[in-house]
Amino acid sequence: MWCLKNIALNFISKSYFKKDSYIVEIEDKCGKVFKMSQLPCWKDTITYIISKNGLDEGFSIVKKLYEKKPEFRPLCHFLTIGLGASIYQKFPDYEKLSYSPISVTCNYGFYQKYPHSLLLATEDIKKAQKFCEYAGKELSSDVPGVESECFRGIGRGLP
Repeated sequence: MWCLKNIALNFISKSYFKKDSYIVEIEDKCGKVFKMSQLPCWKDTITYIISKNGLDEGFSIVKKLYEKKPEFRPLCHFLTIGLGASIYQKFPDYEKLSYSPISVTCNYGFYQKYPHSLLLATEDIKKAQKFCEYAGKELSSDVPGVESECFRGIGRGLP
């Protein structure tokens, strides 16, 4: 039992510090002061991390930024909206993404922009609706509001 506990703690601490190291790397690349003009750099870098390691890894970074850097908070929703658009470009097949509650960090920005981007790209409202229903099914037990926030994104994409 002791061995398993140590392995788990080691994994958790490495994972925790990995997110910190991502933040340090991104700050070195994009700057340590959060300004609207720097969001594209942060978005592109986190999008790359998501494309390699999944939504959880990228949104863990966003959540950590939100918790540790109060100056980031006013920009957080804008960043997650940008991530929604970027992730749609990389993963138009939403079933290839793995969803978890952390992906709603910063007021559902990802779930508002992803279906909006899908709708604008495909001009198929049914596809966008299916995404929202899928996200709702994937997350409903942990995040009951995700489907309605997703449909809000579709509404923004309608003419």
